[in-house]
Amino acid sequence: MESGLAVGLDFVVDGLSLFFGLIISVSVFFVTLFAAEYTRDHPHYDRFFTFLHLFSLAMIGMVLSDNQLTLCVFWELTTVLSLLLFGCESDSETAR
Repeated sequence: MESGLAVGLDFVVDGLSLFFGLIISVSVFFVTLFAAEYTRDHPHYDRFFTFLHLFSLAMIGMVLSDNQLTLCVFWELTTVLSLLLFGCESDSETAR
């Protein structure tokens, strides 16, 4: 008899998850194009795009997840990364 908890990061690609993954990918592509021009001279340019693309990967992971644990992990990643994205403008008094 085995004792233990079998926990894994499981993903599934079906029609609905593929559709939402495509929506996320296209949206992030256009956000990246816009933000590249808009934030060209920003001091935290690299950090912003790192967090933006990690956020998009977390969203894609969330829609491709096949179990509740994986869904919760990627859900929390989107939460943390969105807060880090907001924090890219922490030097500005009006943003705070």
